[in-house]
Amino acid sequence: MASFDAFFRPRSIAVVGASRDPAKLGHVLLRNVIEGGFAGAVYPVNPAGGEILGRAAYPSLRELPEAPDLVLLSIPNRAVPGAIRDAAARRARAAVILSSGFGEMGGEGASLQDEVRRSGLRVIGPNCMGVYHLPGRLNATYFWEIPKREGGLAFVSQSGAYGGMLFSEIRRRSIGLSTFVSIGNQADVTHADVMEALERDRAVEVVALFIEQIRDGKRFFEACRRLARRKRVVAMKVGRTTAGRRAALSHTGSMAGDYEVCRAALRQAGAFVARETEEFFDAVAAFSACPRGFAGGLGIVTISGGPCVAAADACEEADVAVPELAAETQARVRALIPEFGAPKNPVDMTPQMDPARMPDCVAAVAADPGVGALLAINVGLDKPEFAEAFARARKPVLAFLVDNPGISRRFSEAGIPVFDTPERAVRAAAMLVRRRAAAEILPAASAKALDGAKAMELLRKTGIPLCRSVRVTSAATAKRAAAKLGYPVVLKSTGAHKSDARGVFVDLRSEADVDAAYADLACRLGPVAVVQELVRGDHEVLVGARRDSTFGPVVLFGSGGIWTEQARDLAMRVCPVGRREALAMIGETKAGARLAGMRGRAKGDVEALARMIARLSAWMVKSPGIAEVDLNPVITGGARTAAVDALVVPARRDPGGIRLKIDPDGRPS
Repeated sequence: MASFDAFFRPRSIAVVGASRDPAKLGHVLLRNVIEGGFAGAVYPVNPAGGEILGRAAYPSLRELPEAPDLVLLSIPNRAVPGAIRDAAARRARAAVILSSGFGEMGGEGASLQDEVRRSGLRVIGPNCMGVYHLPGRLNATYFWEIPKREGGLAFVSQSGAYGGMLFSEIRRRSIGLSTFVSIGNQADVTHADVMEALERDRAVEVVALFIEQIRDGKRFFEACRRLARRKRVVAMKVGRTTAGRRAALSHTGSMAGDYEVCRAALRQAGAFVARETEEFFDAVAAFSACPRGFAGGLGIVTISGGPCVAAADACEEADVAVPELAAETQARVRALIPEFGAPKNPVDMTPQMDPARMPDCVAAVAADPGVGALLAINVGLDKPEFAEAFARARKPVLAFLVDNPGISRRFSEAGIPVFDTPERAVRAAAMLVRRRAAAEILPAASAKALDGAKAMELLRKTGIPLCRSVRVTSAATAKRAAAKLGYPVVLKSTGAHKSDARGVFVDLRSEADVDAAYADLACRLGPVAVVQELVRGDHEVLVGARRDSTFGPVVLFGSGGIWTEQARDLAMRVCPVGRREALAMIGETKAGARLAGMRGRAKGDVEALARMIARLSAWMVKSPGIAEVDLNPVITGGARTAAVDALVVPARRDPGGIRLKIDPDGRPS
């Protein structure tokens, strides 16, 4: 974290653009630094000099009495390049550009950016809201109202507005904050830089990421993975698109757009990924209260029926266990609640519950061996002992409270997250126990694909098991190929989506069958076709890969055959992927569950599929000339496991704009 000390714990700060006018942002920024409790030297920089907010102002950075650790820029964009040069010349260690104008100026901006990096000056921004670090008493932001409660949450955001929204939310919920970094347009410092700094910060337990664009996907992924091993990471990625769906060619490309690859990569790295703002803020609240999550079921404690029933329904839908309490626990609860109450789970203490007995009732439920966390629903009057009883439970507690806003405040101040509906409280509990889920599926565009025969030829040297096949251009060559392969055989066209075009003929057992099928195929779809051996099996799956623009190669596994896109059943990983990770991918999908064998079907060869995924992953890593691979279907559950159809999409163009030719090793030639 030493390289970030200048951002988080500077010894001195220069505010360039400091103003005497309270309506201007330069005044707000200087006031926030001073009133935030910063203990070091603060130097207003204003061409007019004089005094601002009781501090001597200097006409320029070059005239400061010392080199500042941190320079804050709140000036028009045209003045930014000169101020950055002055900061570098004055040997400042870091700068935050709250205004725009650096890294957004075309060639001049890029040249200046290179110059600054050579000088050793690190830059956050431009177009950001600044940096807030409560342990260092640093408020270098434009925000008028900031959280004052110190805690273990760090928030890294490209959106300044989301910073303001989160500040409002965590004040309302009494969540403790450590650090806020608004990285803006990432001209220099990126998400990965900040994550690497936060990884070493012992005060931080939860890191929330609001992501618009990722620079250097591989570094981002590795930084996030390292961070998630030590902290809880909550992420929200915005910027969905559907434009790529229409241009998609392969099943893999049509379902794995950049947005979905990012979500999958975040999950693979160990982050919880929220889809919208409400879920994002609820996840921040839940993980701030319980960074490690919990194991076991949910013990629900209430005095009213309606919200409790809604919560129980939500638990079933979210796959959160509500275990029946042990007989000993039920006996303890029964002795404490009115006789018409319910001592099982949910525990209904009823409105007639003696308030003095409630703490003992809560303690009894919390002590049950099957209960991993508590959900408090509408637990009564605004009495401090109620919140204290749940806070002493030594297990995670979530709450939905109605009737009295005072009790909600008491629970929040006790570190218990309060949610606006029972369903949101349950979904937050599900976040704490949720395992990594399969990635969401949406599309991306692809270039022109190699036909099936050429794709199979290219893939054969990778070690991926493929069915034997022969490319043919006439009825005579088709019959010779069938005789060579041995009947029965399959005859198919070489284009994509063959089934939709009625381009597949299966189980051809004689020359006459091949003759008739070829005549039909050639008449409708042209003379080029493929004859293949017939591979039988009870399961059809998809194994694929694509080269993502941010994260590089990713591999995919899911339901295969003609229903691939309708099933939308897919798991995804950033390469490289080994056997263990491949097995985990398979286990995340409905296709993987079916491989166990059911309703008379044979078991699929999961180990063979895992090896196939790992080999495809390794090939994609060493094959920059390949954009997409689609092995669909892969047949398993019979005598052997093999891909019977393949689609390979070369990379669109090399850096010089020349179309890549692919050699058999998948490299550009």
